Amino acid sequence: MKQTYIDQLTRTDAGYIEVRMKKLTGGTNSDGTPEFRYHRTVVEPGGDVDAQIDAVNKHIATGEDQVAFVPCPPEDRPLVKAMQARVPATVVADHQAKKAEEQVRQAAAKARADQAAADQAAVEQAKFDAAVAAAVARSRPA
Repeated sequence: MKQTYIDQLTRTDAGYIEVRMKKLTGGTNSDGTPEFRYHRTVVEPGGDVDAQIDAVNKHIATGEDQVAFVPCPPEDRPLVKAMQARVPATVVADHQAKKAEEQVRQAAAKARADQAAADQAAVEQAKFDAAVAAAVARSRPA
């Protein structure tokens, strides 16, 4: 029988919850033991456990290596949420502050790249306009 369940949870010092799911394929190995595979995911400090597990369930249900697995059952989610609840608020706040800083850095980098592209486009347009003006001037009789 195919089955998926959380078989290991680890909380890192940085507040991430590492989730390992065991996926039973329904088959057996040559030695008669149940065949299984692992799937790992991480929930960031203060992250949405349900959204993360939903994303994993969608991924494993579509089939990797041509084998689709059953989703992780809803009754496993409280295990992850309980561990996440023990992450100190200061760790979550620090993570969220670092994430916000990174978003600001990325937005600034994108704005610089967009401005550079706009500047380059303006230079190219000016060159084109000058070339057109020169061609028009050459085509007029003197």
